[in-house]
Amino acid sequence: MKIIRYAIIAAVTLLCAQGWSDTSKLNIITEQYQPYNFIDPNDSSQKIQGIAVDLLVEMLAKTGSSQSIKDIQIQPWARGYEALKNETNTLLFSTTRTKERENSFKWACPINEIKTEVIALKSAKIKIADKKDLLKYQIGSVRDDVGEQLVVAAGVPLGKLKRTAKYEANLKKLQTSRIDLYVGSMDSIDAMCQNIGCNTDIFESVYTLDVSQLCFAFNKKTNDGLINTLQEALSEIVAQGRIEELHKKYENWK
Repeated sequence: MKIIRYAIIAAVTLLCAQGWSDTSKLNIITEQYQPYNFIDPNDSSQKIQGIAVDLLVEMLAKTGSSQSIKDIQIQPWARGYEALKNETNTLLFSTTRTKERENSFKWACPINEIKTEVIALKSAKIKIADKKDLLKYQIGSVRDDVGEQLVVAAGVPLGKLKRTAKYEANLKKLQTSRIDLYVGSMDSIDAMCQNIGCNTDIFESVYTLDVSQLCFAFNKKTNDGLINTLQEALSEIVAQGRIEELHKKYENWK
């Protein structure tokens, strides 16, 4: 049994070495999106943290990478998404995996399952029975975000959307009725309200556009061996129940 165990360890070590030796370091980009990846505005250390950040750091360590949390950059989503499309060895997270994006990138999944929803003020009493109803309203979106892409795919012209670079900007507009609807996820509303000072209870989801996996996305030219190595590490971490532990760790940011 010891021989078999050592053989397995040696094989995994070789796989990790092959994955990392065939590629240069990753350009690791994320955005401000609690509770998955964020900097606490009240934390003087300005340390990047979150469910997905912790997962990735553990994945990198498990696969023998020399990279760590110090290599993770926070950028506006649109800038990071542009790098993901155009720059080899770019990793962007947390990225929603949709049919529209499936063949544009390579993937390591899952971080979590996430709903992309159309959110309104409860007091507005807006009802969305069909995607066509979206055309009646002013909708706020984040540039190149999955919500924006799904709304456009649903038939809303890009030019009709009120586009911003930050999720909180849309929530502020919705709170003050400068837009009718915001495309995002109710899972992130609590955290955003902590940042901008609003009451979560005034918002509601009025339509679900998609239910997808939240993942680590890689530029298509990134080495397959490296991605497979990271996917194996993620799968092992998920099987150990680590994601549930991280949700408890960051429950105050939900």
